[in-house]
Amino acid sequence: MSCRGYKTGCKKEDVMGAEKIHYAVVDEIEESTYVVLFDEGPKLHLSGNFLPAGTKEGSVLKITIELDEAEKERRIAKIQDLQTKLLDRTRGRK
Repeated sequence: MSCRGYKTGCKKEDVMGAEKIHYAVVDEIEESTYVVLFDEGPKLHLSGNFLPAGTKEGSVLKITIELDEAEKERRIAKIQDLQTKLLDRTRGRK
């Protein structure tokens, strides 16, 4: 889909299910925690590990958020496998 977000003039129904792009600014840095203010209002405190090298106060961040159905399914399968193994082990002890 070529329509990537509300800032490009897209309607909500045009971007449902698509990635969302947001912009934020690094407002301040407190020790190794970066205070990030989104244009839409929310404020996050993030470890510098989440940010690109060279990020400093005043840096503008382009943040893409998208659903990852394949990763979701992988995690569900992993949890189900662990549950099965645990249940098998529990039944074996009875």
